[in-house]
Amino acid sequence: MKLPEKKQRWVYHAEALPQAAGEGVTRRVLAYTDGLMCVENTFEKGAVGALHHHPHTQITYVVSGAFDFTVDGVTRKLPQPFTVMATENPVGSIGTQMLPESQLDRFMVCVVMGYPDTEAEMEILTRQPRHGLLDRVQPVMDQNDLLTMQAEVDNIYMSDEILRYIVELSQATRKDARLALGLSPRASLAVAGMARAAAYLSGREFVVPQDVTAIFADTAHHRLSLTEQARTGGETVENVIADVLHTVPRPRPEKPTDGR
Repeated sequence: MKLPEKKQRWVYHAEALPQAAGEGVTRRVLAYTDGLMCVENTFEKGAVGALHHHPHTQITYVVSGAFDFTVDGVTRKLPQPFTVMATENPVGSIGTQMLPESQLDRFMVCVVMGYPDTEAEMEILTRQPRHGLLDRVQPVMDQNDLLTMQAEVDNIYMSDEILRYIVELSQATRKDARLALGLSPRASLAVAGMARAAAYLSGREFVVPQDVTAIFADTAHHRLSLTEQARTGGETVENVIADVLHTVPRPRPEKPTDGR
């Protein structure tokens, strides 16, 4: 299926990137679809694409957390909502550069897909050919719907007990002798945001400890680094996360107080 004009996908490897744009020259983004964008150098509204840049370029453009960018002296604001998604393969990474820990910390969540189970893989085999699947995809919300939901998530109540629980989880990773790198304050913010989203999707206006534990592994996993001794001893990040969740006491009560 051919994408509409200005929404086709371009991929450039680092050694093949265009030179700096001169007067009257426009460099283009890796454009793909509305609402998502990974940048090459120029910006189109709601664009998305794949980055094959040097990590310094990636951190500048993609995971900086900024809402506007200046390229060749021209500042452009990013469309809202704005989301960055990235993929990492467990094999076949020769020729690519690993992201530094400080950049990984800027990604809110990491989901490890793994292989499908037997039933799921059988369903994949019995589906219609791939070219027919895209034709049946229908939007479930528009831009304003998503912005409204984001605003409602921001208003989900989180008690001091829950906030302290999140901080204690993060501090436990920093004190764990098996870890060379624990969770940062930025990670604590991500855990809090994900917990609010989990509560919202559960139909509640407040966060309970189960919301935190449900999202903690996916929010923490890519931010934690084992020591060499722990790695050679057979430890895993999954084991550390499980131990942290088991040892840090959950707060009570599990619903809002203070008259709410």
